[in-house]
Amino acid sequence: MFEGGGYGVGVTVDVLAVAPWPDALPDGVTARPTRLGEMMPVAARTDAEIAGELQRIQQVEARLAAYTAELVAELASRRPAPWTGRRANRAPPRPTGSPAPGTSRRPR
Repeated sequence: MFEGGGYGVGVTVDVLAVAPWPDALPDGVTARPTRLGEMMPVAARTDAEIAGELQRIQQVEARLAAYTAELVAELASRRPAPWTGRRANRAPPRPTGSPAPGTSRRPR
């Protein structure tokens, strides 16, 4: 039985060898990952342990966010830039029509 302390949230790198789910589960078994709160009940922790765990979770989330950004940037760099309908070295077309509000001249 978990009695607080000693266990906490962390991130590690590990070899992934995922076994396939069985076709049929025994009665009463739910096919879902175990919740961390089921493995490490929060009620069993002291205030200091809860504060420490919250700090570790923030650190883990920050690391995951940074890694997510790196993955997205790398994936984006492997894709061509979208076609905008004009050459990249040309200035955008100038607006036509009435002058901008508060000005007396029309753009050239």
